[in-house]
Amino acid sequence: MKEIRLTRRAQTRLEEIAAWTIEHFGTAQAEGYERRLIARLRALAAGQLPRGRPCDALVRGEAGATGLCYFREGGHFIIYRETDDRIVVIDFVHGARDLEGILKELGEDDP
Repeated sequence: MKEIRLTRRAQTRLEEIAAWTIEHFGTAQAEGYERRLIARLRALAAGQLPRGRPCDALVRGEAGATGLCYFREGGHFIIYRETDDRIVVIDFVHGARDLEGILKELGEDDP
């Protein structure tokens, strides 16, 4: 199983997701959703199917998206980079946000 590492940006976003979910739906819902996101990361790290897809499939020709992958889990896209020995989570992006704009920025925010 590959190591899972979250960038500061991803860690902050995960905390924001939890806080928002607690505020709107309660602690139990927030804990369940966070477990679901973490379970998906562990499945990706273990090589289980389905696998993430290349972000450049979403944003054709954007240099920042090259080498990044995404997986949709719940209302969020998990944006990550995969190497031989680890999964580096770059960000968790809500599906309602400007994914294309965010992907353009992410290439510059490498961990």
